[in-house]
Amino acid sequence: CTADSEDGYQTQQLTTSTPPSTSGSKTKAVGRPRSGGKSPATAARATYASPGGAPLARDPSRALDDAIEMARNKKKSTASNRLGGCDLRVMRDNLDELTIRPPSAGGKRDAPDSSGNGTTYASNKRVRAKKRLEQLRKEMDEATDKQSAAGADMLQVLMFMREDADRRAETEDRRRREDRESAAAAEKREREERDALRREEAAAAEARRCQEA
Repeated sequence: CTADSEDGYQTQQLTTSTPPSTSGSKTKAVGRPRSGGKSPATAARATYASPGGAPLARDPSRALDDAIEMARNKKKSTASNRLGGCDLRVMRDNLDELTIRPPSAGGKRDAPDSSGNGTTYASNKRVRAKKRLEQLRKEMDEATDKQSAAGADMLQVLMFMREDADRRAETEDRRRREDRESAAAAEKREREERDALRREEAAAAEARRCQEA
């Protein structure tokens, strides 16, 4: 009887100390969650254009497009931890208000604008192209001037060579004319000498015939 009572007491104590397990209880996971699981949705922090201003809201006209995009990308989050948990859709719809320079900014630069940057890039490109065209035109003018100067120098050289050739030709003609004149004079003297010699011989022969007769 004593053993049976002790066994019953131990069984009752074990039953009392062990809480019943429920099918609905879950064990908390230890460590980093598995990749691919969807993180629990958290409410996005309100976005303000200025510290004392009213919170910004989404554009209602883009609600349908946002819903379609969220249905297509269910595992994507609309909030960004790097931006302090702000709703990216609110920032997208109010980008102009967020980038406006406050009056207290003083001499700070304006926020970059895509259209302004595009206009500035196009203007700079036109300025660079204009400068390049001016440089090319200047180089062409310099090349033309050099070519003109070279042409003038070449023309002077050609004129000098022509004058020198004319002088040489004139000198050669004068020398040839003098040679012809001297040759003609020498031939004339020789012919006169031969004629005088023949006349003398003829006179001597006539005198001998007269003596013989």
